[in-house]
Amino acid sequence: MFGFYIEVSKANLHLVPHHYIRKQTLVNGERFITPELKRKEEMILSAEEKIQRIEYELFQETVDHIMQHLDCLTNLAYIADVYHYAKPKMTESDEIIIKERRHPVVERHIKDKQFVPNDLTLSSQHQQLLIITGPNMTGKSVFFAK
Repeated sequence: MFGFYIEVSKANLHLVPHHYIRKQTLVNGERFITPELKRKEEMILSAEEKIQRIEYELFQETVDHIMQHLDCLTNLAYIADVYHYAKPKMTESDEIIIKERRHPVVERHIKDKQFVPNDLTLSSQHQQLLIITGPNMTGKSVFFAK
């Protein structure tokens, strides 16, 4: 890369102003620079370096942030794998569809009963509201059943 320059054909060399500085001679012409063009070139090239430095700093900040939380994230990934948890799939639909819903804490602490996963479907067209009643501590928050 030769940087920024003004290229003038041999036929037009007589029109080049005296303050232009010859940079390179070619077969069919010559390349020139000016002090102003050189300043602009340096400004642009230094801006590219600054951009790269800022991008690297932002990348490092992101890596540092992730590293601070890596133990937690790794543990959550391990638990999700062991107990077959899945993240929700987000859609543009107005529906909420949950299949085989399980409560991770309750499911781990049931000793004498089998936790029964439940399904839930809500939508603006068919079922907008679900009312679950019963006394406190009966598992309403997990649709707990037999």
